[in-house]
Amino acid sequence: MGEVGKLALPGRGGRTGQNAHRVRVWVLATGEYPNEYPNTFTNSLFSRLDVGMSDVTIRPLEPSDWTDVRTIFAEGIATGHATFEAEPPSWEGFDSGKVTHSRFIAADEHGSIVGWVAASPVSARAVYSGVVEHSVYVSHAARGQGIGRILLQAFIDSAEKNGVWTIQSSIFPENAASIGLHSELGFRSIGQRERVAKMTYGPMAGAWRDTVLLERRSQVNGAD
Repeated sequence: MGEVGKLALPGRGGRTGQNAHRVRVWVLATGEYPNEYPNTFTNSLFSRLDVGMSDVTIRPLEPSDWTDVRTIFAEGIATGHATFEAEPPSWEGFDSGKVTHSRFIAADEHGSIVGWVAASPVSARAVYSGVVEHSVYVSHAARGQGIGRILLQAFIDSAEKNGVWTIQSSIFPENAASIGLHSELGFRSIGQRERVAKMTYGPMAGAWRDTVLLERRSQVNGAD
């Protein structure tokens, strides 16, 4: 692995110095990212974050992370407002259903995984090769500390480096925090899909539910 960026962030209320928060970002030294990637990544990611943890590491999601990733996935499912899926898939199902780039985990200062982000292609048709639908999950214990924002921005930056021109997400309207976060990072609401699917688990089992379709269109890729 190679370290991409490490710098102090202002703490809550704009503090710096001893009270500043630090974020470390790691990527595998595979040559997947262009030489200018570190500067692009750090400039867009770190200039506007307010992180509640003292030290956060972002690195690619590996198969060995699956146990922790699955646990966090299950915690999100348990809220009843994250997904229509009733339980996490197997690693094989997860891996085969996601694009191979832009998969990240966030780890705290102790190395514990506290969140992840990954995306699926929306279609097998070549004309939609630059369109993906992402998921971002944060562990119950780490929610409200800015981890989702870090992961989502890391994903956006990486996806653009990998030729993605549209990122979309379907979010339950009850999940106002997620909708707000996406709006802050450049997503717009396309509209609300009414009674799009029926919930099969949890307190809303048997209920038809709406979702809000959000998308972010790249200003770089597909701009011709």
